[in-house]
Amino acid sequence: MLRVAREWSLTTFVLKFTGDWSMNLASMIAYNLITAMFPILLVLLSLVGLLVQGHLREVSTAISGVFPEARQSNIAVTPLLRGLGERA
Repeated sequence: MLRVAREWSLTTFVLKFTGDWSMNLASMIAYNLITAMFPILLVLLSLVGLLVQGHLREVSTAISGVFPEARQSNIAVTPLLRGLGERA
């Protein structure tokens, strides 16, 4: 008898979950979140680019500090940042 009650509650839950369009609502929320984040990230990256423009040396030193010391000499960050600034 206990098993029948458990199956009935699970069946009820599944029917309620599918009847309320829960998966469709979750996908709508995820899609709206992703489409809302793109313009926000675009604006933030543009603002960071404008603010960092005069501090190229400090930014390249900070970015180089993230890499392991064995690889810092192989990665030329300053020319990469200058190239991005020229193309922008």
